[in-house]
Amino acid sequence: MNKFAIALILVCISTPALADEVFTAERCQDIKTGIIEMLATADESWEIIRKSPERSQEPYEQVYFWSAQAANYSEVYDTFCEDVEEAETAQ
Repeated sequence: MNKFAIALILVCISTPALADEVFTAERCQDIKTGIIEMLATADESWEIIRKSPERSQEPYEQVYFWSAQAANYSEVYDTFCEDVEEAETAQ
């Protein structure tokens, strides 16, 4: 997925959440999809590193950036979406 699409996903799911706002199943699914895409982008950078004889710093920075973003959004998902998943499976 290109960087523009990932940035668009991030903008859509990173709007400030109010304390009383409920994360819907749809929002949680969007967050999960964004995490998967961020990890896929980091993996693409690892492939560039593996295949490239030159050791440019940029792919390493990309791996770090997208991995860190995925980790941050995973924390959000774990914090706010665990109850949503439990409620969905209970229905």
